[in-house]
Amino acid sequence: MTVQAATVSVSNYPLFLLSEAVTEGAPSANRLLQAGEVGHHGSISPSDIKAIQESKFVVWFGEPLENNLASSLNTAPNAISLFSFDAFNRHPLRDVKGQLIANTLDPHIWLDPENAKAITRALAVIHSHANPQHKNLYQANAKKFAQRLDRAVASAQLNDQKASPYWAYHDAYQYIEKALQLQLAGSLSMDHHL
Repeated sequence: MTVQAATVSVSNYPLFLLSEAVTEGAPSANRLLQAGEVGHHGSISPSDIKAIQESKFVVWFGEPLENNLASSLNTAPNAISLFSFDAFNRHPLRDVKGQLIANTLDPHIWLDPENAKAITRALAVIHSHANPQHKNLYQANAKKFAQRLDRAVASAQLNDQKASPYWAYHDAYQYIEKALQLQLAGSLSMDHHL
């Protein structure tokens, strides 16, 4: 893989999907981890390390989610950790009964529609700095994404019912519960790495 000087690399598949919404009509970001390797597991290859070094910017969520990338990205001068910004709604982890665990972070912030819109706005700025010739496209795409997401949330909330209970293997969906009118009944595992 050859990474061009103005390349933006993103860490994982959820972040790549948000980046794709921003870069539609322009070159995509480079993705470091494959689908299913959100950061709980998976590793980066020597070519990924080279891509990190050659990318203008590397966007990742941060060590609480992607501890497998921390040794490469915590000290990389071109790395941008989204967890380091106070710009996103955050929730603590919950136990198997849905009780909050103090002093923790549920790292699945992109599932909150407001966070997803904020992430795409941030990605539009980052991509614009890397490739200024596409700045207007990135900004328009981020705006389009926000409008589509707002319509999807409004559609999900049309029925005025109380929240539907659901079970999860591990609790990873609280950021989307309000938007989809869901309520965690419980989870089977506390291990977010499975």
